[in-house]
Amino acid sequence: MGVIFGALGVLPWLLLRFGYSPSPDPILLHGRLMFFGFLGTFIAGFLMTAAPKMSGTWPARPWEVLSVCFFLTLQVVMALAGWGRASVFAMAGAVLFLMFFLGSRFLGRRQNPPGMFVFVPIGLLSALIGCLGLLGAADWGPAQTLYFKRLAYDAFVMNLVVGLGGRLIPVLSRVHGALS
Repeated sequence: MGVIFGALGVLPWLLLRFGYSPSPDPILLHGRLMFFGFLGTFIAGFLMTAAPKMSGTWPARPWEVLSVCFFLTLQVVMALAGWGRASVFAMAGAVLFLMFFLGSRFLGRRQNPPGMFVFVPIGLLSALIGCLGLLGAADWGPAQTLYFKRLAYDAFVMNLVVGLGGRLIPVLSRVHGALS
């Protein structure tokens, strides 16, 4: 799904190159398709794989995978249709579902996730607040809209990188005793 959504994210620029604009704002469409579609699928897949392993809980069930895929696909379809608010609403649904997924794993944990994992829910909360703020973007000025975009896009991804990187980088580096 991520590869398909990534290809769709490049589509506005290819169409623009040939003189057709698929959207009044191809930059906004590209951003939604790439951040919420392309990155969203990889983030969801990684979180739904890593969180159960880090908490010693059960793996993602098929209905959970299908649920997050539904929200992410709905977001992409709405963005392509030009329904910006509906697209952001669908992304907020995906974020809420991931929060539910992580919450259920946290409550049923057999081991505590690494300390840096605290940034993962902060990242999801940033994305949710950003999406909710973008839903009201018509009521905000440019500075406030940019703030909510930064929460939905940048703070979301950076907090996930910090939260998971604190565990992942030492493991991938294969340095003896890196985690201790």
